[in-house]
Amino acid sequence: MREPADLPPRLLTSEVLQLARISARTFRRRKREGRWLVQPIDRGAEDIYDRDAVLAALNIAQPPAPEPAQPASTWKKADAHAISEARSRQVRSRLPRADGRHAPGRVRGAEATAAVRLAVDNTAAD
Repeated sequence: MREPADLPPRLLTSEVLQLARISARTFRRRKREGRWLVQPIDRGAEDIYDRDAVLAALNIAQPPAPEPAQPASTWKKADAHAISEARSRQVRSRLPRADGRHAPGRVRGAEATAAVRLAVDNTAAD
């Protein structure tokens, strides 16, 4: 008997007879009595049956499909904390202020801040 995994997806009547180990006469009798519930998917010189339906009717378990092999990982295990530290940006620099164009700190120039004047449209006071 052939392995279920080696069977083609469509089975001829002669292959179903070999798989079920019954004669053509018994097969026709079971079909006539209604004990063979699998319907052919195509008719010709021989009927063609679906493999999965035939195996289910004969209560033959199919082996599970082989799982794809996992590729060997070339990555090394990484330290999650080190990655987090490397990707996070610093909010404030703890280094001393540099005298550069974009250096944080007080703007050089006038010592006193300019007075704030509000522009108010007060036409009723005129």
